[in-house]
Amino acid sequence: MIWIEFLAGAGLIVLAGTRLSRYADQISERTGLGGAFIGFILLATVTSLPELAVSVTAIVAVGSPDLAVSALLGSNTFNLAIIVLLDILYRSGPLLQKVYPGHVLSAGLGVMFIGTVTALILFYEHGGVVELFGIGLSSFIFVAIYVAAVRLIFRYDRRMRVAAADGKETAGKGRLGALVSKTAAAAVVIVTVGIWLSLTGEKVAAATGWGESFVGSLFLAAATSLPEAVVSIGALRLGRADMAISNLLGSNLFNMVTIALCDVLYRPGALLASVSPAGVMSGLTALVMTGIVITALVYRTGTKSALRIGAEALALGFVYLSGSYFLFILSSG
Repeated sequence: MIWIEFLAGAGLIVLAGTRLSRYADQISERTGLGGAFIGFILLATVTSLPELAVSVTAIVAVGSPDLAVSALLGSNTFNLAIIVLLDILYRSGPLLQKVYPGHVLSAGLGVMFIGTVTALILFYEHGGVVELFGIGLSSFIFVAIYVAAVRLIFRYDRRMRVAAADGKETAGKGRLGALVSKTAAAAVVIVTVGIWLSLTGEKVAAATGWGESFVGSLFLAAATSLPEAVVSIGALRLGRADMAISNLLGSNLFNMVTIALCDVLYRPGALLASVSPAGVMSGLTALVMTGIVITALVYRTGTKSALRIGAEALALGFVYLSGSYFLFILSSG
């Protein structure tokens, strides 16, 4: 019964996310904003709402900081693993070598965010917690960094957007107000189901004995990252490869700033100080995978392997599976 609930929730999230890429494409046309920036802000925010709902509910209703943080870190790794699927579907060569190099900016900011979170989990494990009003000092820094990141990426996208990716006409643009309303309706569905999934994830952890870090990093992260997968595939089919990649990288940044909100809601003290060290494996996996993305964006070979997939996509898949296995071992020990 637990698995039926879990799969039903995941299915509803997929349905809610199916039209978001088309709405975002139309909003991009109506507003004149670049597809990459729309992907980073609009798509990344909306598709990250399940992670937000899961993490907040894990804190407020379940009282599990492990489940909250592991779901966010695990979602980051799953988002990067989605690039493997996108690369398979993309027929014009390795995907990361065809999008514009400006994504290095958001990927680099992601490394900074994820690396800081991972380091703090280890640091707090050995004491030295710095708090302000019961909130980890790092959470205030996370918010400031995210705001600065949005500004940087907006300015960079305005200068460097690729005409081939952002200049295509889209049929049936629709009125901007109607598009925003439809996007908001999809967001409500995603948040509601996200709350349901967080409670289901706690049941899975209790029933299997796999540990909350593993359940959060794998099952919850996979389910709540389904909107990113669906929306990114939709953007790719519309010819908006940059929008697809920026959605994934932007979601990773949004996930990290969500930790600050969870920290405010977690009243026993600094959130990261209460997270199991097993969650570090998800952070390290995300760091390595983001490094692979940055390398592919900079060094462009332009060819796919005999398996019709780029070498960087193969590396992403291998690291994701390896990280999941090691996390399972750590969580079960």
